[in-house]
Amino acid sequence: MAVLSVCLSAEKRLRQTENELTAKARASAKDALEHNGQILFSVRALARRLPSGGGFFASAEESRTAFWETCHLLTALEELLQRPHARAFLSLSLREQIGKALLDADREECALRQIRHAAKERRLDDVTTACERALAQVESLHRTASCLLPACETLFRLLGEETEEYLRAFCREVSLAADLEQAGRSASPVRLLQCCNELSRAIEGTLTRANEILDRLEEQ
Repeated sequence: MAVLSVCLSAEKRLRQTENELTAKARASAKDALEHNGQILFSVRALARRLPSGGGFFASAEESRTAFWETCHLLTALEELLQRPHARAFLSLSLREQIGKALLDADREECALRQIRHAAKERRLDDVTTACERALAQVESLHRTASCLLPACETLFRLLGEETEEYLRAFCREVSLAADLEQAGRSASPVRLLQCCNELSRAIEGTLTRANEILDRLEEQ
């Protein structure tokens, strides 16, 4: 029966859409987490390479080393920030896809309700059952979207805006600590290490919160 096939196809299509949106959100979140993890790795690497004389006043050699290591880090960070990251994975396109999927599901729901009504009147139990399953899939898609959208918004803020805010502050501070204006003449390894540790703690906190959201997405 053609109408039965319509119901079965609708159920399959809705389930596939739900699975695809969830999979994309998970994969994209992992990519963004990896991106922020690379930033954290680079900052920690600088902290390990900084001179560790321990004194507040650095020698000329320690200042030069700190200056050049900071320059390498800033170059690496610039390259990382030019790659697609949180702003790409949680871009308008993903939210648009979720919105479009919901609109399509609503249209499917209207048609399915009409079919179910007609099937009940004609006592077509197999069609009625197929309609019910497809309508349940519409509800499932809406529930999934209601979880994905706020999760995406929060991840966008954590891995995009919040991280960029940390990095802007970090770059300002290390530029001063490395004395970039004077080619590192008065660079302070101690202050640079403090900057690295502060940024590391900030990003670690962001990653912890973002991973909690990803864990909830994994449960979808």
